Amino acid sequence: MLHIVELKAWSSNSNLLQNHLQKHISSTLFTLPLTLFIHKTICITINSMPQIK
Repeated sequence: MLHIVELKAWSSNSNLLQNHLQKHISSTLFTLPLTLFIHKTICITINSMPQIK
């Protein structure tokens, strides 16, 4: 009986882990292009600053 309970707990934990990984992956896929865009914008801004003066 205990073995079945452990198995159920493990399967629910793996589901939670899968959900967590999916959320983490989707948030990474969303934030990575955003971070690259912000980085590019900052680089362009820094490069164009001496031209403004």
